Amino acid sequence: MSEQTTLIPNGGSEANLAWTQFNLMYLCPVCQNEDQPENVLFCSVCGWDLTPCPPDFQDRQTQQVAWARRIWKKLQELEQISPIDSANTASQNPAEQESSTSRSLIVTSTSVERLHSERKINYTPLRNLLEARQWREADEETTRVMLLAAQREKAGYLDLYAVRDFPCQDLYTINQLWLEYSRGHFGFSVQKRIWESLINQKESISEAHFGDYLGWRKEGQWLDYDDLVFDLRSPQGHLPVGFAWWVVWWCIALSRVVVFEVFERLDSCQL
Repeated sequence: MSEQTTLIPNGGSEANLAWTQFNLMYLCPVCQNEDQPENVLFCSVCGWDLTPCPPDFQDRQTQQVAWARRIWKKLQELEQISPIDSANTASQNPAEQESSTSRSLIVTSTSVERLHSERKINYTPLRNLLEARQWREADEETTRVMLLAAQREKAGYLDLYAVRDFPCQDLYTINQLWLEYSRGHFGFSVQKRIWESLINQKESISEAHFGDYLGWRKEGQWLDYDDLVFDLRSPQGHLPVGFAWWVVWWCIALSRVVVFEVFERLDSCQL
């Protein structure tokens, strides 16, 4: 007799339940992978956080899952691209790579002198904090100015729509400030480059792997904000991060999805 599978909604959480005559399975809404119930904190294939969100968040969550499916499809396509660019980068000797980085920093230094903003935001306090290497304060200031730029200061958090419409000039200014004063150690574009590098190096990659690499996770758990490392001893790309940690504190899944939405915005702004 053939095995029959029926999808059963699980009360509004991100996963569906697939009941077979032999076992109970969770179906990932992004990659459609099936996992045993005891293993459903994160999807074992795409890393999607399967933590249930409140019922009043379901409409927004439907759009979030649709977005994640598009990203997952794009990642699968990227893994099939010829690794010519990666090979060219790997063929550079350390001296060439350092020279290339130095040239980038020189361009960066001249590009943030005027601190442009489409929303007339004053970025001088952020620049001063970064120059003084007050990294935590700078991260908190980054969250504040991002809320201002996205016109979300009253809401107190960023959502996916705010990031998709984030003013390109402000995103450029914030990113360049972090790049310059950390000498290329921190910045949105650094995080994005690391993510793309991980995709090219591994057959499968998840947000959990990304979090491990950036030092946002330890011993399999996502760190609280106070447990992050606010200095240059942290892994490359560790900061800025507050804009995501305080995105939607009631739904863990979205807080990290916003990071990837920033990467998408960097692309759409051609930064």
